[in-house]
Parts: sequence; structure tokens; C-alpha cells
Amino acid sequence: MGSSLGEVIKKMAVGANDANAPTAVLFGTVTSVKPLEITVEQKLKLTKEFLVLTKNVKDYTVDITIDWNTETKQLEDLEHNHKIIGRKQITIHNALKVGDDVILLQQQRANNFIVLDKF
Repeated sequence: MGSSLGEVIKKMAVGANDANAPTAVLFGTVTSVKPLEITVEQKLKLTKEFLVLTKNVKDYTVDITIDWNTETKQLEDLEHNHKIIGRKQITIHNALKVGDDVILLQQQRANNFIVLDKF
């Protein structure tokens, strides 16, 4: 048996909506870190299998180039400082913590959620 006119219109509206908005913006809160869990609207619990983390929400190491002198320290009758120069590695500590509020993007028709940032 065929679809009713109402069902056809509903399917067309949903299809048009999906075509115009391929992603949805959601807001959530980190409720667990190990294992990672983000709760959206107090009902949807997302686990690490569904989450893609950006650098804004995880620790990572980056190379930097520096050229500066340390502060001068007075040690009895001596002053001491030294130059730091060259390419060095630093760690950016952005990892998610319980209670962090986050912004997520959900791809329509998929169970993938990109964790964009904390706020």
C-alpha cells in the first residue's frame, strides 16, 4: 500500500531540512573523563566511540622557536641569567575535565560528534 499524502510531505520536508542543514550544533557537559562521556541535554550520553576531539579539547605537543634571556637572579655577590634560543617542544594542556561545557557538531544522518571547543 502507498504512503499517505501527509507521510510524503513529511518525508519531503525532512529531506529538505537535511539538505539545507548538514550539521547540527549541540551543547554538552563532560560527565566522565575515563572513560570519556559527554551528556547532551541531560538525556543523550555520548561515549568516545562517537566523539572526534579537536586540539582545542585535548593535550598536544607543539614545536616553537624561542629567543630570549632568563630573568636575572642575584646569588650572593653574583648575578646569573642565560639565553634560551632555538627550536623547543612545549605541551599544551587542553584536555577535557569533568564539568567542562563543550560545543559539538553532529553530522546529519550519522552518529559522529566533533567536540569543537570548551566554553
